[in-house]
Amino acid sequence: MIEILSKRTAGIDKEILNTFDIKSQAIINLRQHVYNPYPLSKKRPLGIPTVKDRTMQAIYKLVLKPVAETTADKHSYWFRTEKSASHS
Repeated sequence: MIEILSKRTAGIDKEILNTFDIKSQAIINLRQHVYNPYPLSKKRPLGIPTVKDRTMQAIYKLVLKPVAETTADKHSYWFRTEKSASHS
């Protein structure tokens, strides 16, 4: 399972992946590509992302970061890890 920095913080769904069985079920659910959108309303409550949201963000980062680093301009230092304006 992907290590998440805020793994001990429950999201707005109050779910924490703290046992092997719960983690296993979460992996199965992600592989099934089940998408449950928020109900349509005028206002959506802001809060800590759900476990599923954080997991998907970590997966996207693992997949997209290498692609972005190889295709980015070598002189670009904005929003890139291990790079800053002082390196320019």
